[in-house]
Amino acid sequence: MQPRQEATKFWHDTTLNNLELLRATYVTHTFAPHVHEGYAIGVIDAGAEVFRYRGANHVAVAGSLQALTERVGSAMVRITVEQPVLDSRPGS
Repeated sequence: MQPRQEATKFWHDTTLNNLELLRATYVTHTFAPHVHEGYAIGVIDAGAEVFRYRGANHVAVAGSLQALTERVGSAMVRITVEQPVLDSRPGS
């Protein structure tokens, strides 16, 4: 069995007012603290994600749904995650 590799696919759906979509597999990728310009909804298909929220670490496992509002971002470490994300930005 081959080890998982990092992969991302990003696109816009013009039939949905240019909704931004991201499908990603993160194995070792980490995110610095950040801010979202719009709302983001993510589903973890496989693996788990460790994220920091209000000063504590949390784990989201496969099957978890994440809803991120504007101006709410944090440092994240993703561990073998396959996650499709819908991103809606104001004025899109």
